[in-house]
Amino acid sequence: IKGDRSLNIVTLSYNDEKYIESLCSIGHNFYLWKPNGFSDWNQAIAPIPSNLSILTEQDVVSPTHFDLIICHDRLDQLEHAEKISEAFHLPVIVVDHCHRDTLRPHPAMGNIQINDALQLTDRPSISMRVSSSNEVQESWNDSCIGSVVRPGIDTERFSPPARQRGYEERVVTFDNNLPEHMARGILSDINRYHIIPVDSNDKSSRTDPYHRGDLFVNTYKNVTIKLLEAMSCECIPICFDFPDLRELISNGENGIIIDSPEKIHAAIDSLYESPEHMRAMGASARSTVIESHGIENFAKGWGKVLDFIRPQFYNR
Repeated sequence: IKGDRSLNIVTLSYNDEKYIESLCSIGHNFYLWKPNGFSDWNQAIAPIPSNLSILTEQDVVSPTHFDLIICHDRLDQLEHAEKISEAFHLPVIVVDHCHRDTLRPHPAMGNIQINDALQLTDRPSISMRVSSSNEVQESWNDSCIGSVVRPGIDTERFSPPARQRGYEERVVTFDNNLPEHMARGILSDINRYHIIPVDSNDKSSRTDPYHRGDLFVNTYKNVTIKLLEAMSCECIPICFDFPDLRELISNGENGIIIDSPEKIHAAIDSLYESPEHMRAMGASARSTVIESHGIENFAKGWGKVLDFIRPQFYNR
């Protein structure tokens, strides 16, 4: 296998469309393996990249066609990735998006208690681990070879709106995929705000919700692509107090950190008391993303990972 040829990479998805879209931007050929029970690719979240082919369990493929597997979730995907690995003799790279103690079980894993879930994260067949931050990397503390590649976005594509925000109407954007317990706290008495869901088929562009909104409520425990897109558009993030997010957000400088969903309304109301402070906070949020989460750094990081794991192909 020559080091300069494109790799054929199998990946899996369960609400990871945005990250996989960024991953496809580094080049190579990607094949999305869709096991039975996994949801279809949601094009309201991200378009299907031109170098991504979607496979189902009914497709007939050659075991010599693929080079490696990238798995995005130990709880929901790793079992499927291991089956492909065993059948095709491929190395597996697991992407840890979240701190070990703040795992984000997907809906399909909702019936598994956290104690059981942690046991599922210690499967031994991982060839390499890619963590989304230093905090995530240190939390796993295992013997697996690891590398840190922060998620990246195109900061030129996700830029501030042409008009200056007036902060006259309270306009809030949020992730459609709200966990039920978060939704109860966030959406209570929400009629006092203008709410814009991020994943909507009727938007004119990917940046539209972040341009229309002043704030973005991040409901997940980790740094998501949507959070970075919002910050890059100078949409002020409101996040919950989890280890992964503290590495990105400095409370009161480039976003707001709260410790419970019930405090979200007070945080929003307090922000709108000072439009100038909101303007400065939005600019700081964009600067943070440009400095540490640009797509160029993301591509370089993944390039080093793939160069490191290539020699394993010779020994399989």
